[in-house]
Amino acid sequence: MSSLRSIVKHLTISMVEPCITLRALKQIHTQLFINGLLNDPHLAGQFIASIALNNPNNLHYSNQVLDHSQKRTLFTFNSMIRAHSKSSTPHRSFHFYSRILHSTDNLAPDNYTFMFLVRTSA
Repeated sequence: MSSLRSIVKHLTISMVEPCITLRALKQIHTQLFINGLLNDPHLAGQFIASIALNNPNNLHYSNQVLDHSQKRTLFTFNSMIRAHSKSSTPHRSFHFYSRILHSTDNLAPDNYTFMFLVRTSA
């Protein structure tokens, strides 16, 4: 059963990459939610990162999904920092850095965090 679940996860996340409309993202999000797949922090992080990095026009939506995630990961925050550093709102990268520092999930910045923040500052 776990191998079937991992196949479903992979297929669902791969649907995000070519997705360009907010409506389509919301449909995928709904399916993940209905099937309970967003309870997996890794999958939720992959979904948020895919939205943020592959659909920069939908950064606001990835922020909303992150805000409603039960368990946030460093990967997810780093993806948000990276996505904002490449956007028209690079200063928002520091907001996510602050969220890492004040996280109740015992997260700590790593080399990727600092690398993306340096790019933001450049």
